[in-house]
Amino acid sequence: MNNVAAERGLWGHRPLIRNGRSFPSGHGLFTRGSWTVPGFGRLYEMNRLGPEDYQSNRHIRKLLTLARATKRDVFYDLGCGRGQLCVVAVTEFGVKKAVGIEMHAGRAAKAAAYVEKLDLSDRIEIRNEDFVDSDIRDATIAYCGHYEEEDDVAHFERELAPGSRFVTLFLPFVGVLPTAADYPFYLMEVPFKRTTDASLWTSKVLFRSATVAELYRELDTDREYRYDKRTFKQLMKKRLTDR
Repeated sequence: MNNVAAERGLWGHRPLIRNGRSFPSGHGLFTRGSWTVPGFGRLYEMNRLGPEDYQSNRHIRKLLTLARATKRDVFYDLGCGRGQLCVVAVTEFGVKKAVGIEMHAGRAAKAAAYVEKLDLSDRIEIRNEDFVDSDIRDATIAYCGHYEEEDDVAHFERELAPGSRFVTLFLPFVGVLPTAADYPFYLMEVPFKRTTDASLWTSKVLFRSATVAELYRELDTDREYRYDKRTFKQLMKKRLTDR
């Protein structure tokens, strides 16, 4: 779920303003937080919004296959946009329930209407709220395509039951070893398996032995990656050794 593209789709070419500083539309270093959009007159939590551009069904199938989704699972999409991940989870993978959480009221309404049109309202729930404040305790699989924040590891480990599977986009949580991966998706399981070994974690991200410096170079030059560089470096410094 590409937040840069989401921002571009929602705001067109308007500049974004944060802390008095103006950024052009499409600026790559967004994180969760309030951004002023000239002409809209209010603040938005950019990284809580689901996407305006969407994962293809092929990517969704890759994600759900990686997560080993079955009819026994309850699937949550944290920032669900139009709700397509939930639809594929229910109709193709047979999960018994799917929940899409979307902070943007307009997108949540469109997702709910889409689900109703497909006659799937008995198996898919759309919530218009911030996923951090939402009750996700019944999830067996959760997906989040947003940038990592410092409290995410503790939050999701606290909220999700042991054995739950958590899928992220582009990067696993810093210092958490994925149990499996199919790029751009990484699978982690609760309780999360932590490491302070920077070399070990980096090797799991890049699928080869590599230094942290090599990781940064790849993140900065490979346009597929989307990450908040400042927050990412802070988390690397705090959680990993041998940097």
